[in-house]
Amino acid sequence: MVSAIGDCTFRPIATNDIVVIHSWMDGAEMQAKMEDQALTSKEITAKLAGLVGQDPVRDRQGAYIIEHEGRQIGFVHLYWINWISRTGEVDLMVDPALHRSFRSFWVVAKAGEVAFEFLNLNKVYAYVYASNLDSIGMFRRLLGVEAVQPAGRRPPEGDEDVYIVGLTAATYRARKRRLTWTRERRAAGEAVAR
Repeated sequence: MVSAIGDCTFRPIATNDIVVIHSWMDGAEMQAKMEDQALTSKEITAKLAGLVGQDPVRDRQGAYIIEHEGRQIGFVHLYWINWISRTGEVDLMVDPALHRSFRSFWVVAKAGEVAFEFLNLNKVYAYVYASNLDSIGMFRRLLGVEAVQPAGRRPPEGDEDVYIVGLTAATYRARKRRLTWTRERRAAGEAVAR
């Protein structure tokens, strides 16, 4: 299944994506943002390989690749999906070469499409370490900080807070309508207030 809104598409992770996503996760900086503990190269490969072929309904998790013009720019892993309440936890990863780029927002928007339009979830949430300033900044603008868990883990430098961020389907759809309305007005040559 391939879905396109704007310039991006999403599809389930495939075996040939493992090398690309592995290269994104291999650095110590990225692992500190994503994992509670450092993983070896072999562990990263095994973790990603275990996501290939996952069925969200059967396995309560699914992993998707976000592409722009045929290039992988993002990775979305939805897990701990509760089909009764239709909620799930999400991990997002953007190609490190695109950090602080507008394409980072594309990955978040496409993750919303996967969660709310494709899987029909009501809400997604994520846990973000306080040291992950890029993600905190983006999530504050696009999602909502619901809580801060003090000293959620013990890295070598000391305690670190964990931000709990969330997005509901209703908020996603309202923001998407606003964005679509703004694009249509700009395309028609109208001034749009920010």
